[in-house]
Amino acid sequence: IFQSTGKKPQISPFLQLLVTLNRLGFHGNGAAYGKTSRFNNTRIGRLSTFTKRVFVAILSLEKQYVQWPNSAERTAITTAIQGKYAFQNCVGFIDGTLFPIETKPSESGEDFYTIHQPQYIWA
Repeated sequence: IFQSTGKKPQISPFLQLLVTLNRLGFHGNGAAYGKTSRFNNTRIGRLSTFTKRVFVAILSLEKQYVQWPNSAERTAITTAIQGKYAFQNCVGFIDGTLFPIETKPSESGEDFYTIHQPQYIWA
């Protein structure tokens, strides 16, 4: 993903991640390509490429790092949570943080609306 296939070397993965995170840290016009391009002193086309590369890299790690705990792990987690917080059969917590997204997903987009603003992802 971060290997150059052309004559020019790629911008370092660190900087590509930094620019992408900078863009994702804004909402609305602040996340616009033009504003992010000026802030990071790079071309608009590069922003799109950087963002795509970063997401491809992150999603390639999904199966390695995002998984539901197995039966033994769930038992250990629920036991620990019950002992500390008195919640029975609880495997984890969601803190309710809202992350704004620019546009709703094409599938099940209605699931991303809240009373506060349209198009949020809950964490």
